[in-house]
Amino acid sequence: ELTLTLSYYDDLGDASVKALGQGLGTLKSLTSLALKFERRNGRPSSAIGPTGLKGLGQGLRALQALTELTLTLSYYDDLGDASVKALGQGLGTLKSLTSLALKFERRNGRPSSAIGPTGLKGLGQGLRALQALTELTLTLS
Repeated sequence: ELTLTLSYYDDLGDASVKALGQGLGTLKSLTSLALKFERRNGRPSSAIGPTGLKGLGQGLRALQALTELTLTLSYYDDLGDASVKALGQGLGTLKSLTSLALKFERRNGRPSSAIGPTGLKGLGQGLRALQALTELTLTLS
């Protein structure tokens, strides 16, 4: 089991998340993974966008033994549809996954450019391939 929380790294950005995905992809026997990315409330940052989440998803593809995954993105108000769709494409290859929790948490009281029908459709297309999935939690707040 691996739990990784990255709080208040306001300059994380796509390149860092993509590199993390590549590193995680080498942990072939990993069965449980919890990742939490949390921006400092009220501070601008370089966002995690489609390139970062796609890179993370590509790294996760290599984790075929993974049965449990929790991914939390807090205060990333600018993720958008393309990011979530890219993540869904990567998740869709995790055939052993039985438990998945995805949490996209917005900054309190602030409108989000956020995730709309296109992003959720793309995420759903990826999740549809997860035949072993018995538990799914999807939080959009």
